[in-house]
Amino acid sequence: MASDILGDTQVRFVLSQLSADSFKLGSGRRANIAYRDFGIGDATEGKLKFIGARIDKASEISTGWHYHTCEFLIAYYVSGWIDLYLEPGKLTRLEAGSCICLPKGMPHNEVRNSDNMELVEVYLGEMGTVVCDEPKPGQVW
Repeated sequence: MASDILGDTQVRFVLSQLSADSFKLGSGRRANIAYRDFGIGDATEGKLKFIGARIDKASEISTGWHYHTCEFLIAYYVSGWIDLYLEPGKLTRLEAGSCICLPKGMPHNEVRNSDNMELVEVYLGEMGTVVCDEPKPGQVW
């Protein structure tokens, strides 16, 4: 039986037992990130995705202000850390054990990460990225 969040989708069984070498550089949204797909998209007719992402080397690559078009994105950080702005002038560090849920359209700007930063993401709907202006300070999400 499907839940309301997936509508009439018939969810299929999937079991992923992926090795450490299942990460593939550039197989997702960004060329500098290695991704792996746990198969949940196939099990939910593409509606819900669950992926792993890893950056081996520290970097100061700013994504610039942007938002995603999926209904929500949840990220859980397994190792390392990433610094990002969720509003202007307020730097936030997400590190191993941190979890964040970004609603559709919430601007953010990732500015640097540690060595061996790894996370898992789950998102509902089509993942799109839209470049946007820096939001106004104090905007509530």
